[in-house]
Amino acid sequence: MVTTAAKERTVLVTGSNGHLGYNLVCLLRERGYRVRAGVRDPRDSTKTAHLVAVGAEPVAADLLDRDALVEAANGVDGVFHVAAVVQMWARDPEAEIIRPTVEGMGNVLAAAAKAQVKRVVVTSSMAAVGVHGSEEHPLTEADWNESPATPYAIAKTEAERLAWRFAEKEGLDVVAVLPSTIIGPGFHRHTPITTFFDLVLHGWLPFALPAEASYVDARDLAAAQIAAYETESARGRYIASGPCYSLRDLVGLIAKAAPGVKVPRVVLPIRLLPPLIAADWLANKLLK
Repeated sequence: MVTTAAKERTVLVTGSNGHLGYNLVCLLRERGYRVRAGVRDPRDSTKTAHLVAVGAEPVAADLLDRDALVEAANGVDGVFHVAAVVQMWARDPEAEIIRPTVEGMGNVLAAAAKAQVKRVVVTSSMAAVGVHGSEEHPLTEADWNESPATPYAIAKTEAERLAWRFAEKEGLDVVAVLPSTIIGPGFHRHTPITTFFDLVLHGWLPFALPAEASYVDARDLAAAQIAAYETESARGRYIASGPCYSLRDLVGLIAKAAPGVKVPRVVLPIRLLPPLIAADWLANKLLK
């Protein structure tokens, strides 16, 4: 269905071959947008064929390549900045997670400003809001994570703060969407979250982790981002999230849909989380 807002509009999506990026590209194309699908190497058909198949145009948009981003943004009406380093641990967090995320945000916004785009929708994270809310005092878009504890949370918080400073200084129209944990179909390689679901479905989760999280379907998140772009009155930050579940309760919900799945009885002590995060990082490095 081609919407009036989409007619004759061209937009750039960074990180378009990621989980959220691909869902966003598909929905934009369904609505009639011309889409430049930002990827690191548009010549790599193994990572762009699915984008071409839905009618998008792959373009070079490495977050640390300012010239490529300027060229990718030239002539577009809007930018959806989705690309991010989705990684919880690294040997060198500053070089591998924080710098690419923060510097990448600055480069994308500078390219958008130079191209005089009408609006930039940036994908931040609930990590930039914080984790210490309660039923009596739930966190809202007015809250900021003042003491982020992980490299990922530091990166997303600093990147969004940079976005607002840049927007104020340069007069760029920016809207931020802050998703919780992203789930759902439409990924062409596993994320840390989809890997967890894969482990559950294959019975490889003998214990539950001592953690809680809220979730959002990538398709709903893509729709929220397009609404943030198309709604002229949209301003500031918007949390995109569904309910919160403990991981054990989440596995219980999965078991209802997939009866072969067993709900773990043991909850892992929280002191064992750091080595598990390190193991996840190592596994992702080895399997890339």
